[in-house]
Amino acid sequence: MSVKELLVLPDCEPAKIAKEGQRWAFFRSWPPDDYHFDWISAYIFPGWSQWVEGKLLHSFLTQSLLAFWREARYDIVIAHGSRSIVGLAFLHRVLGRRSPKLLVFDIESFGRPHSGVKLWLVRRATEALDGVIYHAAVQKEYYDTYLPWLGGKSHFVPLGVGVPAKKLTWEETGRGDFVLSFDTLATGRREWGVLIEALSRIDRRPPVRIVGKTQWQDGELAGRTCPADVELLPRMSSAALRLWMEQSMLAVLPLTERGHAHGQLSVLTLMAAGAAVVVSDTSGVRDYVRDGETALVYRPGDASDLAQKIQWALEHPEERCALGRRAREVVQREFNDETFSRRIYDLVDGLTDPAGS
Repeated sequence: MSVKELLVLPDCEPAKIAKEGQRWAFFRSWPPDDYHFDWISAYIFPGWSQWVEGKLLHSFLTQSLLAFWREARYDIVIAHGSRSIVGLAFLHRVLGRRSPKLLVFDIESFGRPHSGVKLWLVRRATEALDGVIYHAAVQKEYYDTYLPWLGGKSHFVPLGVGVPAKKLTWEETGRGDFVLSFDTLATGRREWGVLIEALSRIDRRPPVRIVGKTQWQDGELAGRTCPADVELLPRMSSAALRLWMEQSMLAVLPLTERGHAHGQLSVLTLMAAGAAVVVSDTSGVRDYVRDGETALVYRPGDASDLAQKIQWALEHPEERCALGRRAREVVQREFNDETFSRRIYDLVDGLTDPAGS
């Protein structure tokens, strides 16, 4: 069998790109001799790409143009993020080009336009796609309503994470003296005001450590006062953070509702560490947790509900530990990176198989 050629269009900063595509989580478990990987960065001209294409146009047009020029030598183009594929797919649609195959990991339902020029452009572009992979089941509602031709081309593939060996024994796990949370680089992804309000309703609770945050932004706390025992800490190495995940009495992820894939990697990483997790019931994580079995789920925006879930967890240490055990087991069984990688392989193999074309 001849080696198939893949062109990867990553929607991320260059520092996050490993040239050897096999090292990406998507490709880690693929047979090493089946495919050859090449890639084009989204940030070819850093300032232009980041601020004009990424923030203003929401489409990496330079990346798409380079891919269009080079794609004839490839069997399939795989984009991680719709911003890296819409321009290329639109060119395919306008010029009637049928090859190579075009596959996208759609994180945000193509930006979820509901009307106007943007929706028209997304419609035309998506007509040329051969496959769409999404990680939050709720996104199918958008496809069915606005992009119905993706019905047979869209595939829900749950994300997976690595499950490293635990650093602590189960007897030590969760026996620390603090509650853990952590921030993300993107703004507006955590409802910190709700967390602070919930903490103010809990008496005799342990201190709280929020990693990846060194100061509050205007409006984040909605006028609430942060308790003195809530400690803001800079970002740390993944190894150090993972140890804290295992040590923490409880981990709280106050995610905001985004209507698409968001927060899964954070919650799965905590679950893989065996941490007991309290997380908001958002559409991004709903496919990955079971309330009362692998996590405790609270209503987004409801500080009273969040406070009750935290209070219960703190008062029931044995049940809390069992929650963490079951969480790690479900990640090992259902949401591991090997299973995720193999599912992606099967989809790509089906798209590039001449017999199935």
